[in-house]
Amino acid sequence: MEQNRDARGMNKVIVLVFVVLLAGCAKESHVRMEIDESVAARIGRENSCPEAPEGSCAIDSWFHELADRAFADSVPEAPQHYAIILDYGQDALLARLHLIRSAKKSIRLQTYIWDNDEVGRLLFFELLKAARRGVKVRLIVDQITVAEEPGVLARLATAHENLEISFYNPTFSRGKITPLRMTAGALFSFRKINQRMHNKVMIIDDRIGIVGGRNIGNSYYDYSPVYNFKDRDVIIIGPAVMELGESFEQYWNHEVVVNAVYLVDVGEEIVGQAKSGQPTFLDEPDFSLFSDIDLHANRSTIFEDRPVPRPFSVGRVQFIADLPGKKSGDLLQTHGAGFETIGELVMDARNSITIQTPYFFLSRTAYKTLKHLRDLNPELELTVSTNSLAATDLFTTYAIMFKQKRKMIKNLEINLFEFKPFPGDAREYIKRYDQLTEFSDGELQHNTQDQSGLVPTESNLPRFGLHGKSFVIDSKIAIIGSHNLNPRSQNLNTEVVAVIWDEKVAHALEHNILLDTEPRNSWVVAKQEQVPVLSFFSNAIGTVSSMLPVFDIWPFRYSSSFQLKGGMDPVPADHSDFYKHYEDVGQFPEVQLSGKAVKARLIKAFGGFAAPIM
Repeated sequence: MEQNRDARGMNKVIVLVFVVLLAGCAKESHVRMEIDESVAARIGRENSCPEAPEGSCAIDSWFHELADRAFADSVPEAPQHYAIILDYGQDALLARLHLIRSAKKSIRLQTYIWDNDEVGRLLFFELLKAARRGVKVRLIVDQITVAEEPGVLARLATAHENLEISFYNPTFSRGKITPLRMTAGALFSFRKINQRMHNKVMIIDDRIGIVGGRNIGNSYYDYSPVYNFKDRDVIIIGPAVMELGESFEQYWNHEVVVNAVYLVDVGEEIVGQAKSGQPTFLDEPDFSLFSDIDLHANRSTIFEDRPVPRPFSVGRVQFIADLPGKKSGDLLQTHGAGFETIGELVMDARNSITIQTPYFFLSRTAYKTLKHLRDLNPELELTVSTNSLAATDLFTTYAIMFKQKRKMIKNLEINLFEFKPFPGDAREYIKRYDQLTEFSDGELQHNTQDQSGLVPTESNLPRFGLHGKSFVIDSKIAIIGSHNLNPRSQNLNTEVVAVIWDEKVAHALEHNILLDTEPRNSWVVAKQEQVPVLSFFSNAIGTVSSMLPVFDIWPFRYSSSFQLKGGMDPVPADHSDFYKHYEDVGQFPEVQLSGKAVKARLIKAFGGFAAPIM
């Protein structure tokens, strides 16, 4: 009898829980239905290309002619592609505007950051215009970087029925996260809040794709008066772009990607705006800043009269994208497909590896891989181009990397170059550099998130920082994408890379990276000139200090930054006459002695515990 009473009691509990769950589902279903009705009432339906064949309102494009050729000449065992490296910000913006206007059927775009600045608004309105002429536009933006108010997001999400916006991994199912919710997420959902989508992808009509390091914002396209990224993308034209499209669909249909209209705060705003009859969308801003590039983007052959970029005819191309969600295993141990592929190609290197990465410090796995490779092949030429403290936009990351310099130079024998904030080729990198110096802060917006990581420098001119993520293996294989050489890209962020098996592309990419390592553009990081006896003991203590997981307090460092002396020729750091040719300019050249610079040293000393998530 007692067992029967217990069973009846348990059944009542189960029924009660079931009723509560049903009530919750019913409420959620009602909310979703109300959102759907409000979206249907407010969403834009303008048609700027009425009663015309599909794609007839798109501009003519040389890129689509190349796509026709690539698909026509391809067979499964011998695919044909075209590749165009985009090293300059204005070229990259010009290509995007042109390709958006040339789209006939679909545009799919993934990005980590989308700033609400001049470039951000320009590209959104271009996509909206494409939607209004019948192109299906879908966007996936990582939610962690969103700074817009829910009311603005509601208007963007209902701008047009052909334009859909989704957010990757929204914390607490909201579009905008307050500092309080961010703190709560870090405390109670550490794994979720740290797993971000870092992919940067644009796909046009399943025929033309762009992959690289550029987000959406002024700093990535040479329009910031304060700080601009020297970044890199690659346009791929041909059958492999369909692989990129398949990856996009995996993200779009994954549970971690949520349509903007169903986020709690955005959905509430849509319903409220529908009830109050607020205007459906904002007026188009003034884009006179882009008048020259706007006209040029309508030409079918936008790069015809420019020495670079030029198309390379290539064969084998592969896109490697991490799966959405990425972290199904241990937070800091399960590597993505991008890291695994890069690791395999690196281990096959015989002669040289040339790397450019803005944030450079090695996980244990990456260090062991390179150390094993160095032991197997002592003659391997290993070159890394990265940011100096004065050039980086993340001084916390640089501070932790600073701890590893001794191992990088002594154990791995890396030829290490750190980019200058005011490189000698500044006017080559940005043709309108002098024009940027004429803007006062406020006339052009700049990414405040990027500025938060900058340290003060000795000049107020617009400064540069590397943001391209590229690898060249044996001058034969080129890798361009979103993957940095750091633990966050390896273990936490989702990433995507294009691997191109072609010597012409590899040579061009390597040439571009090595230009950034020239003495006018970068400092050489090398072992400090040794003082007998004193240096021996200092290095011994420094080695022990740098091995500690948290503390690294020894003030005398193994390495320093060096500048080529006037009238001298460059020589390798291990050359017997190196110190005759170069002068020691200190560990942090061009950096003012300020609180942030001191803080960077402190984080270097006490922040080792944070390295796995930086």
